[in-house]
Amino acid sequence: MMYMKHILALVLALSIVSGLDIAVSMSSNSIEIDSGEHVSSVIGITNNGALAVSARISSTGVATWMRIYPVIMTIQPGQTLETNLSFGGPVPKGSYVYELEVDAREVDVWETVWTNTLIAKVLTGPEPGTSTPSFGRYLVIDVDSDDIVPGENLDLSVNVPAELLPADLEIEMAADEIPITTYSSQISNSPVHLTLSVPSTITPGAYYITGILSGRGVIVTNQTIVNVGELEKTELNKKVDSRFLSKIIEVYVENKGNVLSQGVVSETLVAWDRFVTSAEPVAEITRQGAHYVFEWAYSLNPGEIKMVASYEVDYTPYALLAFVVILAIVLIFQRSEPVEVKKKIKQTKKGKAGTEMKIMLTVSNKTDREIKSVKIKDLIPKIAVPIGFEIVKPKAKRSKEGITLIWNIGTLKPYEERIFGYNIKLGFGVIGHFDLPKPTTEYKL
Repeated sequence: MMYMKHILALVLALSIVSGLDIAVSMSSNSIEIDSGEHVSSVIGITNNGALAVSARISSTGVATWMRIYPVIMTIQPGQTLETNLSFGGPVPKGSYVYELEVDAREVDVWETVWTNTLIAKVLTGPEPGTSTPSFGRYLVIDVDSDDIVPGENLDLSVNVPAELLPADLEIEMAADEIPITTYSSQISNSPVHLTLSVPSTITPGAYYITGILSGRGVIVTNQTIVNVGELEKTELNKKVDSRFLSKIIEVYVENKGNVLSQGVVSETLVAWDRFVTSAEPVAEITRQGAHYVFEWAYSLNPGEIKMVASYEVDYTPYALLAFVVILAIVLIFQRSEPVEVKKKIKQTKKGKAGTEMKIMLTVSNKTDREIKSVKIKDLIPKIAVPIGFEIVKPKAKRSKEGITLIWNIGTLKPYEERIFGYNIKLGFGVIGHFDLPKPTTEYKL
């Protein structure tokens, strides 16, 4: 096993480009090896910035057995990652010069942050030209269709020269050097079948599909062009907040397409909801039969979500109206009569011949107006007979229910009260409570 003959001093280069703060170092820019020996030079990349960056290492020069791995790295703030430039196998004797380049980006466009030269001197081995590999330099990218539908996957296949395997493959879909979607992997077989996810909000137009292959010291690239068409797609969602006597409805629209979306959101309300509904912004309202249609216009950019309308249906006015109506009905039915008659048993006498009772009637005018033609009727059931009258003697009228006493009071002045009575006799004794029929009134207001 041979060994490394000579390594020059450490080469360090620092580059700050367009806000990128990247430090790049290489362990050696000149190495001497014997054919069949495996040696490497290391490129170290440090991210001194505040955001994560992607770094890509590439080289140009004579195709040899140099292998770059990894080709693309994601480096976090404060992190240092390394890439190996390795050699091995029966390398023909001679000197090989490589122009090395490190590109980096935080978000979109690749920027060159470091360049240097690497010289590999093979001291022993076959003479030049006797075993120099003949590498195929074509990377073929096939897509199922040149016309891409936003939001759907893009299926493609990549044919890689067998002489370069295993290798690192990166596929990038970009427009104006701004990447939309990428794929990166180590591959060992060809062809490679893969799928790229195409966002539904991608801008319509032409896009480059770029393939970068790094294997055995060779960088192979190729491009193809695809076209992304227009996609109109919106999604409507509602959020309903139900409360005791109201509900608040918020209407959201999301533009899931890749072109400007303009339209109208409409809500149909029954007639009784229309008069207790408030909306923000103010809606265009039209009547359709027994219903009312509220409409709001909207305009959304691709990927934008917006609350187009918010409206509240508040039934509080209807509840208050119902309360007032019910209260009025209750008050109407609870209204007292303008002429009131109270009947009381004032005195009871018990004897061997039966029971005597003294009945008192109080007639009142409960209003502030005169009441004319007042007439009081009081029924004495058959179980009793009248035996005397006090103050005013009534007329008597017999019926099958008993004797009806009738007093013609005449006119009662406002708030006037009159008292009169009579005595009755029962042919039996009374124990406990005894009820008599209630008197009735007739009058003219």
